[in-house]
Amino acid sequence: RKRLTKGRNFLYCLFYINFTLSLDLMNILFYVALVFTFFVMFIYWYANYSTKGGFAIDENKNNIPDKWEKFKIIFKLKSFILILLGFLLGYLFHFVQL
Repeated sequence: RKRLTKGRNFLYCLFYINFTLSLDLMNILFYVALVFTFFVMFIYWYANYSTKGGFAIDENKNNIPDKWEKFKIIFKLKSFILILLGFLLGYLFHFVQL
């Protein structure tokens, strides 16, 4: 009978360690996703700011600097990317321990 309780305690300990490690991983993933979201939002803001302010040349008036035209797909999918990042942040926020 003692052996069974030791086994239970061992399994509980393993589960608890794995669970806390996964929560720590989720915290890390949340903060990485948060920083990445802010970085993407800064890129969108700076592209608009630089073209409106005249710091960058924008001949076709699409609020994308001409030097960044090779990354045009990122700007075309702007709404989809931001919604995806928002859902990701919402999902990961569920696991965050403050």
